[in-house]
Amino acid sequence: QQKRIEIFSQISIIDVVNQPKIPLHRDFKPHNILFDGINYHLIDFDFASRDFISLEVMSFIVDIIENGLDNVQTFLKSYLSLIEVPIITEQIVDDYLNYLCTNTFPFYLHDSLDKDSLINLINHRNHSLDILWQSRNDINKIIKDLKNENY
Repeated sequence: QQKRIEIFSQISIIDVVNQPKIPLHRDFKPHNILFDGINYHLIDFDFASRDFISLEVMSFIVDIIENGLDNVQTFLKSYLSLIEVPIITEQIVDDYLNYLCTNTFPFYLHDSLDKDSLINLINHRNHSLDILWQSRNDINKIIKDLKNENY
């Protein structure tokens, strides 16, 4: 809890007013992408809703960052070159840090989570927060470099 407060006090103020809210998968993770040898298919739409696109992008980045910053750069380069909805990239890392510090998702599952599942959820959220905080400057540099290359 103290670590969340420390990180929260050091991140930029959120500017979500300028971020687009669109229909999102909201669980865009590598394990929800299937490849049949020709095409990729997205599965598991349980959490789909309208939300800020930056949350979806950063959620995926947090999942792939442990495999190297090259993966983050490749993903962002491809994503930014193909996306039709503009995102304000200068703010997305701090926006997601704010989300991880303050969000209580999945608050509505309180009656179906057992103690072990809750502990696993908390540990996963804390791990995501730690790895993103440690990589914050590197990701922001990748984003800045891609913007300079007009992505």
